[in-house]
Amino acid sequence: MNTPTAGASAVTGPWFARVCAVLCAIGLGAFIWGAIGNDPGRTVASLVASWLFFTGVAAGGLAFSAILNLCGARWSEPLYAATVRLSRFLPASALVLVAIIVSLAVWAPWAHHMPTRDAFWLATPAFAVREVLVSLLLFSLAWFVVRPHIHAQGRSARIYVTYALLYAVVLSIWSFDFVVGPIHAWNSTLIGPHLFVGAFMSGGGVAVLWALRQGTLNAGQRRDAGTLIFVLAIFWAYQCWAQFLTMWYGNLPEEVGVIIRRSGDAWRAEIAVVILTVAVLPFLVLLSSKRRQTPRLLAFAAASQLLGLWVERDLMVTPSLGGPTAQPYDTAGLCVELGMLGLFLLTTWRDPPKTCP
Repeated sequence: MNTPTAGASAVTGPWFARVCAVLCAIGLGAFIWGAIGNDPGRTVASLVASWLFFTGVAAGGLAFSAILNLCGARWSEPLYAATVRLSRFLPASALVLVAIIVSLAVWAPWAHHMPTRDAFWLATPAFAVREVLVSLLLFSLAWFVVRPHIHAQGRSARIYVTYALLYAVVLSIWSFDFVVGPIHAWNSTLIGPHLFVGAFMSGGGVAVLWALRQGTLNAGQRRDAGTLIFVLAIFWAYQCWAQFLTMWYGNLPEEVGVIIRRSGDAWRAEIAVVILTVAVLPFLVLLSSKRRQTPRLLAFAAASQLLGLWVERDLMVTPSLGGPTAQPYDTAGLCVELGMLGLFLLTTWRDPPKTCP
C-alpha cells in the first residue's frame, strides 16, 4: 500500500474551512432571498436536488462500505476511512430536511391543490412524519455501520444487510416524494432503484477520490476500484435505457410527457451533460485495465460521475417541484447548490478518527 501523499493535509487547512463557511453563508442568503421571492418553488427545488445528492453521497458511501464488507472485498479496506468522514454530514442533512419540511406549505406544488388519490400520501402531516421517521431511522442505523471503523470492534453482517435494505427503501421513498409524487400523472417503479444506485455510485466515487488523495491505493486496488466504477457506469446507462424503452414501447402519454418535459430546449444540454459525464467518459477512460491503474485517470472518471450525478438530481427534481416554467439553473438556485457543497465539505473535511485495520 502506498504512503499518503506529501502535503495532503494542507489541502484542507483553515483557509479551506473559511471558504466553505462563505459558501454556506451565500447559500443561506440565496435560499432566504428566493423563498420570499416570486418563485419559491424553484429555489427550494435546488435545495432539495442538492440535499438528495449530498445526502445520497453520505448514505450511499455507507451502503458502499456495507456491501463491500459483505462481499469480503479486501482490496477496498483503504476506502473505509471515507465512510466515517461521509457519515459526519448526516446531522447537517437532518437539519436541512427540517428546513425543507417547515417550508412545505410555501413551495410544495400540492400544498393548495391535491388530487383525491394523493390526499393522504402528500398531505402535509403525513409527508412530514414519513420523511422524519424514515430519515431518522436510516441516519441512526448509519452509526452502527461506521462504529466498527471507529472502534476496534467486529463487523456485523446483520447490521450491514439491514442497513443496505433500509437504504434502498428510504431512498425509494425520497424518490417517490420529491420526484414522482409532485407529478400526479407519473408512475415509475424504476425511479427508486435509479436514485439509490446513483447515490451508491456517488458515495463510492467520493471514497475512491479520498483514497487517491491520501495515496493509500496500490496499483491492484486502483484497478479494482476502476473496474467497479466502469461497471457501475454501464449499469447506470442500462437503467436509463430500461426506463426510456418502457415508456416508448408502451406509448403512455402521461409518462412520455415527463420525458418531453425533461428533454425540451431548456433541458437538452443538461441531459447531454449527464449522459456524457456519468456514463460515456468513465466508460471510455476506464475501458483499458492499464488506465484504471493510473491515479489521474481514475480520479477523472470518479469526479466526472460525481458531477454528472449532481446535475442529474437537478434534472430529476426541478421540473417536478419548480413548476412548468422552471429553467435548468438560475442565480438563486446556483447559490443554494454552492451553499450545500460548502456545508458538505465543511462537515466532512477534517480527518476522521483512526480506523481499525
